[in-house]
Amino acid sequence: MVHRRRRQEREEKKQQVETGSKLDDLIETAVRVKRGRTNQPVTCQHCQEQLGPDDNFCPQCGRMAGVNCPVCQQAGTPGDNFCTGCGTSLKDVLQFAGR
Repeated sequence: MVHRRRRQEREEKKQQVETGSKLDDLIETAVRVKRGRTNQPVTCQHCQEQLGPDDNFCPQCGRMAGVNCPVCQQAGTPGDNFCTGCGTSLKDVLQFAGR
């Protein structure tokens, strides 16, 4: 019984560490997204109009603004859930970053 409890405690601790690690990765990626929004100009993938940091739609052509992956900078298209270059979850990162 004592061994079972210790094993369960070790499993719970391991799960907490893994969850914390995933959260840390998500936070780091979100920080890169926030910094990227203020440091790099973004252009519309359709008409090349420069977009503001908080623009969700292009002011020139009206199309939804795409995103660049915060990890590898691969250009994404609106609605992408994952980066086609490295597999980073764009949906979670952008939601966490408030975009």
